Order: sequence, then C-alpha cells, then structure tokens
Amino acid sequence: MKPQACNDDLCTFRYDELGIGLSLDAEIIRSPELVDLLISFFYASASNKEQGRVGLFFPSKVKSEQKDGSVRSFIYPEGINVTSAEASEIAPQALPNVTQKKTKTLKTINVFPVHRINFTLLTHVLNLIPSIDVLRAWSQGSTMSAQTILYNLDKKRKFGTSQTTGATTSGKYLSEAKKIALKQAEDDAEAELQKERLESRNHTIGQIGQGDVLRMKLDEIDDLIYPLLRWLIATNLSHIRLLREEENFDQMSSPHNFVLLSGPAQREQTFQMLKQKHGSFFAWHGSSLGNWHVILRTSLKNMSSTKYMSAGKAYGEGIYFAANANTSLGYCTSRGPVSSIWKESIYQQIQCLALCEIIDLKEEFTHSKNGIYVVPQEHYVVTRFVMVNPKFVNSAASADAGAFVQESKKRGQLKFL
Repeated sequence: MKPQACNDDLCTFRYDELGIGLSLDAEIIRSPELVDLLISFFYASASNKEQGRVGLFFPSKVKSEQKDGSVRSFIYPEGINVTSAEASEIAPQALPNVTQKKTKTLKTINVFPVHRINFTLLTHVLNLIPSIDVLRAWSQGSTMSAQTILYNLDKKRKFGTSQTTGATTSGKYLSEAKKIALKQAEDDAEAELQKERLESRNHTIGQIGQGDVLRMKLDEIDDLIYPLLRWLIATNLSHIRLLREEENFDQMSSPHNFVLLSGPAQREQTFQMLKQKHGSFFAWHGSSLGNWHVILRTSLKNMSSTKYMSAGKAYGEGIYFAANANTSLGYCTSRGPVSSIWKESIYQQIQCLALCEIIDLKEEFTHSKNGIYVVPQEHYVVTRFVMVNPKFVNSAASADAGAFVQESKKRGQLKFL
C-alpha cells in the first residue's frame, strides 16, 4: 500500500471535498491483512483516549450528510459545553484551562483538540465495522449478508477449503462424507449468492455496480463506516506491504512481516545523503499498539517531555532503540484496556516490533551504551520493517539487530530495498 494523500492543503482538499484518491474496494481486495491492521491500530488509539494520541491524527473531516440537511461526524461543534459525565471520560490534559506541568509542544503536527471528539459515537461506529472477510466479499461484489458470508466461510474451513484461495484440500485426504458435505456447502453458498444478487438487482437495477456494493452494505449498518475506512486508507503516509513468501526472513516464523518505509521522499533523500557520509546501523523499536496509528502517518517522533510520551525517559530525551529485540519487545505490550483490541481483527492479540535504520553518529545521541540508543534527531531514523506478533526461530541468535540484518543480506532477502 502506497501513500494516498499528503499533508498539503490542496491534496487534502482533493481527498476530503472532491473524493479524489483511492478505490477502497481495490485496497481491501489487494491487501486485506494490511487493512485489518490499519483498523486495529486506529481502534487501539481511539480506545486509549486518556493518552490523547488519537488527536495527533484524527478523522475530523469524516462526515455523513443526512436527508434533513444535518451532518453526522465524530466531533462536537466548537464551543459546545461538555457535560460533567463526558468530561470525566476525557484526559485532564486534553481539556482547556487545566493546570498541568509545562511540556514540550510538537510544532510539526497539528493536534486536534481531544475534548471535541465524540468518543461515544466513534467507539460505536468502530464496533460496527464487519470483519475483513466480509469487507472483502462485499468489495468483490457479493451482496450476501455478513452472517451468510461468515457462515459459508466457516463451513468451507471445516471441510478443508482455504480462506484466501477457496481451493479444497486434496481429495485423497477427504472422506466421501466430507466431500459430499463440502459440495453441499458450496451449492448452498452459491444458491444463496444467486438469490441475494437477483433480489439486489431487482431492487436497485441500473444503480449498483460491483464497486458500489461495499458502500451500500456499509451504509445499511452505519453511514459513517465507509468514509471512516476510506480515510484510514487514504491518510496512510507510509509505504507498507506484506513481505512475499520468498522475501520473508528465515530467522522468523511469524507470517505477518511488513516492509514499512515511513516519511516523505525528501526525508529518505536526506537520510541517504547522511548515510553515505557517516554510515548506518540497525536497531529495534518497540511501541504499544495504540501508538502505531500515528507512527504510520508521522514517522517515529521524539515525544519526550510531551504529554504523549508513553514510556518515560530514563536515559534522556529522544526516540528509544535497542540492539536486542527482547529489550524492545518489552515496550510492545499494549498500554491500555483489553477492550482496545478490535474484536473482528484476524490478529486478535497484537505486538508490533519495528526494525529501523539509524545514521551512525552515536556521539550525537543522548545515550548509546549497553545496546540502548536514544536518538533525539528524528531525521537520523528510518523505519524499514514492522513485524506483527514476531517469533524468532532461534531467539538467542536472531534477536541482535546487526546479526539479523547481516544474515538476511547473506541470504539475499534485502535486495528489494
């Protein structure tokens, strides 16, 4: 998935007001694992409202116009009086006129005021989003209900059908009874599909094409779901894709490893110039689930001494990295309620570990001893990979970032970079 929209005012206007940007259907079909991950990241960020990070990149312009001329959105109108009940659910540091310690501000990010976010509506809509299996079926033109899609998928899985390809298990491994049951399940699914397609055509003939089914089905649930999903995809400012089977790391048994190149092209160009002059090295970065929604859109930021700092600053101010993956994994633990996990996600429990490339100017770092690096200079850092629920084949041998990269280069697994 490539970046769809940037922070430029014209680019934002083209996306928000003119609808120019991307095909949500195509992205769901092409990258279902990634779309699921983006929803999960935002869900976790929105659930951990006490930290207020969701305001760093919020869908303030996502809206739905109603027939009576009113507009539904996730924000309260400016100047609204927040009730005491609502105020108790909002982070104290997010409310106006609250005494707090003096903190550093993030000048490069426009922060949306958290006290204006309607968390009740936002959480309600997020909990209504169907699973990626259902979204993918609707994106491909199916008009079956979510319940029918999941029921038929469950039938096929029980009798040896692949979720992603639809290919059945080799016949010699299936008993005659299972073959008959599988055939019946497929016939039932096809009959149901044909019936719903016919009903849909008769009801909306000449109005709905394959690309419109997804929006129609989502609008039936809630008319804010479609624009919210489109915003989630379109505002991703990172180039991110799932590693292909031949690219995946031999040192890892986890299947969901992604190439992640965050930051604008100019930043990468600056990084390459610095790299030619000073060299670079690799290190791990761990961050809790609720932080990744913002990381994908702003790159790694030095949050030290701001109210968004999530893990302290024991070794001074800067972005924290470790040579050993086990150290960084300790910071991947979700810092929020159990309810911060999107219940429809294919991942369920999620830990994300990034492998980053850093300019080798350790003398300029805040700290660089005992395998811990604290880098205050954001432009010295570029993310290269993110591993979801990482599992090392040999944790002792593979956890060192330098050895991990050298071994991968030796096996020709980093050529595409």
